[in-house]
Amino acid sequence: MKLTEAEIKRVAQLARINLSQEEVISHGQEITNILTWIEQLNDIDVSHICLTDLVPQETMVERPDTPSTVNLVDSILKNAPKSSFNMFSVPKMVE
Repeated sequence: MKLTEAEIKRVAQLARINLSQEEVISHGQEITNILTWIEQLNDIDVSHICLTDLVPQETMVERPDTPSTVNLVDSILKNAPKSSFNMFSVPKMVE
C-alpha cells in the first residue's frame, strides 16, 4: 500500500509534525515499507492456532461489598500538593 504525498502531509499535520519535502519523501517510503510488511501478515496461515477467546475464563474472587467506617480522607490528602475543602485542589486548565 503506497501513501500519496498529500496523505503523508495530512498524517504529519494530525500529529502536529512539521516535515520538509525531503522528510515527506523519506518518511513516505518508510511508511510504505511498514504497510507492505503488515500486508504480508495476511498471507500467514493461522488456522491451526487456538483462539484465545475460547480459553476457559477464570472466575474472579469476589468479596462482600460492605461499607467501611474508616475515614481515610486526611491520610490521603496529606499526599496531595494542595487541597481545600477535603478535596484535591488542581490548577484551572480551561479558561
